[in-house]
Amino acid sequence: PSLATIEKAAAARIFFETKYHALLRQPQSRERSRAVFERALASLNLPDSERRRIRAAWLESQSRYLRELRYRLGPSSFVKLKTIGHGAFGVVSLVRERGEGQLYAMKQMRKADMLRKGQEGHLRAERDLLASAASTTRWIVKLAYSFQDVDHLYLVMSYMPGGDLLTLLIERDTFPEKMARFYAAEMVLAIQETHQTLGAMHRDIKPDNWLFDAKGHLAISDFGLATDLRFDHEGRYFHQQRQELLHEHASQPNFGSTGSEASPSILTWRDQQRRKKAFSVVGTNNYMAPEVLRGAGYDVRADWWSLGIIVYEMLYGYPPFVSKNRQDTRHKIMNWSRYLRFPSSPEVSREAQDFIASLLCDAAERLGTPLPPNKPTSAILGRRGPLLVQAGPSTEPTSMAEDGSEEIKRHAWFRGIEWSSLHLQTPPFQPKLAHETDTRYFDDDIPAEPLPAPEIAPGVPAPVTAHDALLRHPVEGPHLLEVRKQYAFKGWTFKKPSDPVYDPRNGWRGDIFGGAEPSRGRPNERVSGPGSSFIRSLSV
Repeated sequence: PSLATIEKAAAARIFFETKYHALLRQPQSRERSRAVFERALASLNLPDSERRRIRAAWLESQSRYLRELRYRLGPSSFVKLKTIGHGAFGVVSLVRERGEGQLYAMKQMRKADMLRKGQEGHLRAERDLLASAASTTRWIVKLAYSFQDVDHLYLVMSYMPGGDLLTLLIERDTFPEKMARFYAAEMVLAIQETHQTLGAMHRDIKPDNWLFDAKGHLAISDFGLATDLRFDHEGRYFHQQRQELLHEHASQPNFGSTGSEASPSILTWRDQQRRKKAFSVVGTNNYMAPEVLRGAGYDVRADWWSLGIIVYEMLYGYPPFVSKNRQDTRHKIMNWSRYLRFPSSPEVSREAQDFIASLLCDAAERLGTPLPPNKPTSAILGRRGPLLVQAGPSTEPTSMAEDGSEEIKRHAWFRGIEWSSLHLQTPPFQPKLAHETDTRYFDDDIPAEPLPAPEIAPGVPAPVTAHDALLRHPVEGPHLLEVRKQYAFKGWTFKKPSDPVYDPRNGWRGDIFGGAEPSRGRPNERVSGPGSSFIRSLSV
């Protein structure tokens, strides 16, 4: 068979294995959204007849959603209004959906660039995690659609008109401690949701990736480096599929080989990847944990280190280990105990400093790490300081869901935070928007094209190289790239229900209760009428 035929066969194998692995091993999106809906419904004081009526409305919305899936979307389904961000692989645009009129942020990525860089695993992880979060999470930016054309992949997400945290930090330099504490609390909930609901590590927690909605609440974005340690979210998996078929059937058995020994079978490889730690050194320099830089394996605790860096930056105006170059920054991170210092100005409370110090330390001592059961007064407890409200020793974590977030929420700095109703409170920063398409919190001079390729000299772009030897072949490479663009992303399409009965971030649909006044047992939480703010924002 030709190399193009082998490429198509590999794409078919990848599609069927990932599809049926998901069907057999993972809860389906409808089951997850039903569980979220039932938890929200159970929290309301309603008669059984009302519960039956609301469940019937949910089933009707699901039937309507299945009909909506028949309609195909593409770039022409949206009107581009403005470019609001760009990167090395694509751009983000503010768009309006034709017909519906809804505003979205559309991320457009070039297939050729992503395939040359071996980013299939990262791309699938981002799309799958965002699709899973679309109807089950509150603190993660919502994915509405994903689709593709010949040259590009598209992710259409909720538009967050308040801009990002980095822009606000640049504008204000530092935050008052009360403001920093409020947003740190929202970040804790978002990271907890990423770990426990999605079962993933974000691995790129930084101010750029925290976005403000129209009310001033945060949501976490950009899951391009996130991992849930699934085999089909690893780039090596796709490479091995192609290599196996190549070695079995190609007339040139060594073509594209890396010179390594024969790889194990796909199923054996997949079983070997069932691990609890990641090893790839990924992230943004100033926010990377020391265990990530060491490359010896890390887990969800690396995300909490990044949170500690952001809290320090909100209070003091700069990251604690910032340096003139990457090497010096990494040296300081690796030797954090020598370089972590708290300036005398601005004045910051002892509780805030203790919280930061409890996150910016070695992973074994980090806040949220389970204490050894037989050593409740060990040196680890001493390192965490006296300001943690203790709940006793615990056992070793067995999954990402055991991420230590509850212990972090018990820290003295968060005393007084109403975690369950934080999304109902008025944020300290409220975007001043003149109209729905107001983009004042985004730069005005963002080019409509992706960032230019890196240069080896002024005016001399670096040569375009591919990680995969097949794509580097001078004769077959260009044709194989076109074949891969056509087949590599089968199953990319996603569509979120357009009118859900319940959404974790936006609450209940305005017409669900009519004149009813459901409550959750607290007299100060009453409904003032159809579509009231309480009904729209009920906590799960």
